[in-house]
Amino acid sequence: EYRSFSEIGTGSQASVYHAKHIDSGKRVAIKHLQDVLNTEMKARAVLREVTIHKSLSAQQKGERFVPQMKDLKVIQFKDDHIDVYMVMSYGGQSLASYMQRNRHRYNESTVIHLYFNLLRSLAFIHS
Repeated sequence: EYRSFSEIGTGSQASVYHAKHIDSGKRVAIKHLQDVLNTEMKARAVLREVTIHKSLSAQQKGERFVPQMKDLKVIQFKDDHIDVYMVMSYGGQSLASYMQRNRHRYNESTVIHLYFNLLRSLAFIHS
């Protein structure tokens, strides 16, 4: 369904790739979480992340800095490990790269927008 282009970023739990949906041609970001049942702690973290992304996608639809979850794929391999692929909207860049590229050049409305979304997301997580 998707054709991967390049890695956008990587962290301790996952890698994120820029890809294109083959049928529609829309660009997406795919977060690949490997071996999600490796430990109970990792399984709980992945479940929490998926739940939060789904809820935030519904609450903050169309927000510039909040990726929308489009699809979720769970794949079990022959050796019984399970990987999760979270397909999300692609904003053209990560928030980190946006902030680095525009260092010290934020207008007031952008700063307010960023902080508002950050605080709204934190309020949701703590609710």
